[in-house]
Amino acid sequence: MQNSQSVFEKRLSKLEKILEKSKKEVAKTTEIAKDAALKAQAAVE
Repeated sequence: MQNSQSVFEKRLSKLEKILEKSKKEVAKTTEIAKDAALKAQAAVE
């Protein structure tokens, strides 16, 4: 039982790292999108 528990914890840890990386990517993409939207708005005016 202990062995499968540690395997589970390792996988969970790996998934949490992937999730954290994804959150950072989303934040970065959101910033780029906001910047692009502001530039587009400025170009229209």
